[in-house]
Amino acid sequence: MEYDREDNLVRMTILDASKREE
Repeated sequence: MEYDREDNLVRMTILDASKREE
């Protein structure tokens, strides 16, 4: 199941974007 890996990457990317916005 590679979906888990992609979901993790997406979450990390969103977190990174949130940190940059603040």
